[in-house]
Amino acid sequence: MKIIEDYTSQFTFLEQIELWLQQDEMITVADQKTLTLIHVSQKFATTLGYETHEISGISINSLLAPKGSKRYQGDVFDLVRNAKMIRGINFKCKDGESLPSSVISFEMVDTHPSGIQNIYWVGRIRPSELEQPQGSVDYFF
Repeated sequence: MKIIEDYTSQFTFLEQIELWLQQDEMITVADQKTLTLIHVSQKFATTLGYETHEISGISINSLLAPKGSKRYQGDVFDLVRNAKMIRGINFKCKDGESLPSSVISFEMVDTHPSGIQNIYWVGRIRPSELEQPQGSVDYFF
């Protein structure tokens, strides 16, 4: 009997991120405190009409369309940081259009040898054209 081992647990933080970004998925990685985009997948950038370098380093809040948060009465940063799944959120495309989407997210901790920890917010975005009524946001914690 042959045993198959999962070697991904031995990868560094950056190696794991690189693996995710190579997938044909809309992936974002942001600093958990500021929600500044650290890494974005090519598919995420091109779906919104950008090049990856154009949106790396900006706040994810600047890519959210205001009409995507009508039912949520709190701070968008709190919503994105705390919810594990958000349906009906709208991302702003470069051409001014909005992209209704669902986001599944989780936190990832990168611990440096010095003991300093950085916490990242990782989001997997899926366009959801007619999934939710316009202006409606559902969030799950």
